Amino acid sequence: MKKRYILILVIISIISCSRNDKHEHVDKFVLYGYLGFDFIDSTKYIFDSTKLNIKQYLEVEKDSLIKVCKGWSLSRFKTKREYFTIQPSSIIGLQDSIDKILTIKIIHKDCLPDRKTSMYNGLFYTLYYRTTSQKEYFVHYIPNNLPDSLRKVHDYIIRIIRTSSSLNNKGFELNKVVSEDALNLFKICPPPPPPSLELIIRK
Repeated sequence: MKKRYILILVIISIISCSRNDKHEHVDKFVLYGYLGFDFIDSTKYIFDSTKLNIKQYLEVEKDSLIKVCKGWSLSRFKTKREYFTIQPSSIIGLQDSIDKILTIKIIHKDCLPDRKTSMYNGLFYTLYYRTTSQKEYFVHYIPNNLPDSLRKVHDYIIRIIRTSSSLNNKGFELNKVVSEDALNLFKICPPPPPPSLELIIRK
């Protein structure tokens, strides 16, 4: 009887460990804020459908440095960007917060303003994440439309971006998901048409 009781406990323990191992984690996370698309030719108002005008960027991937990019406008058509890298150990609680929010309650619905009625003129954001089961999600949003739990994570990440100071002079390539997302956004929400010749002459 005692041996049978021990065997049951061992089986329960194995099942419990197995369930814990199967718990989802986020193994790649990319967040970026942008103002439309970059120009190929600003004089002719030709936009690049593969490049967003990135102003804020943070990328987290397992066992890798955290990548940060900050951009600001030098003119109406030109953006300067600086690149930073951060040791994951220096950002307390980031991975735990991402896992807690994005794996317990999967978020896959966009949180955007109504195009017809909104006067919003801030940055638009995309959140991309991939779980350990290789499921991928894109969420497009503006901060004010986020649920409270995700807004806290967003605000925390923006603070990290703004306070980053470990400059990476060599720079780095933005994750390929940014180009993929840009192509999709270009199709569903293309940039405005170029101004008329009459308007340009008036200016």
